[in-house]
Amino acid sequence: MALKATYPDDGPETLNIMLTRQPRFFKETNPQPRKHTLWQATPNFTGGQASVNRRHCLECPQGLLGKHYEKLIQCDP
Repeated sequence: MALKATYPDDGPETLNIMLTRQPRFFKETNPQPRKHTLWQATPNFTGGQASVNRRHCLECPQGLLGKHYEKLIQCDP
């Protein structure tokens, strides 16, 4: 697996993800403010596309990705 984030000054931010195996899908269950998030397994909502492609690219508006990406990489063991 690989992750790469880019934060250009003049355009959208991107997160590139390379998977080594098919992804699993989850959704938040009963989200509560200031409580630990609970996740429930859910069917593939991408019409099968996420399981076909190993490389995924997410594009976000400028200023949105940074803090979430930092939190994500802190969870990496």
